[in-house]
Order: sequence, then structure tokens, then C-alpha cells
Amino acid sequence: LATMPSPRVVKTHLPAHILPKSFWENRCKMIYVGRNAKDVAVSYYHFDLMNKFQAHPGTWAQYLEEFMAGRVAYGSWYDHVRGYWERRKDHPILYLFYEDLKE
Repeated sequence: LATMPSPRVVKTHLPAHILPKSFWENRCKMIYVGRNAKDVAVSYYHFDLMNKFQAHPGTWAQYLEEFMAGRVAYGSWYDHVRGYWERRKDHPILYLFYEDLKE
């Protein structure tokens, strides 16, 4: 990132608590796009079905239980969206919803 000219645009799927501290210290402007949990679960399930680097995800019912419990490779969807939602109060985060953008 240091070698990229300003303004920099960085796309990530990292949860808020994993972002480098400098993002928060420098008050980087962010756009967070949250997505409906059902859509995310379906998308992850189909990705995991074709992903040969992880174990087979099992049936949809099994996977959905794991997803809802946050026991998937990407961690808890709930924690992810809540992490940015809570930080938007103190940081310049534009919090949008995918479904609203589609409209």
C-alpha cells in the first residue's frame, strides 16, 4: 500500500478486528457493504462445495447450522457485520446494504 499513489482504494473481506491498527489510527474512510445473512450463507456454501482446499461442507442443513454458529472458515457473519456497525460511530465508515444498492 505504501507504494500505491493516493488516493488508495483497498478491497478486503477482513473483519474489523483484523484490519491493521493504522486503518483506525489514520481514520481511513471506508465503505462497508453488508449483505443479507441468508445470501451470504448460500454463497459460502456453493463456494465451499467447489473449494477443494477444505473438507466437503456436508448437506445444506448441516452447513447452515455451522454458519449460524460461526463455525465456518470465514468466521462468524454476525461478528463481521457487527464489528463494522459498532465502529461506524467513531470512524468514517459509510455502512451500506447490498440489497439497498440493488434497488
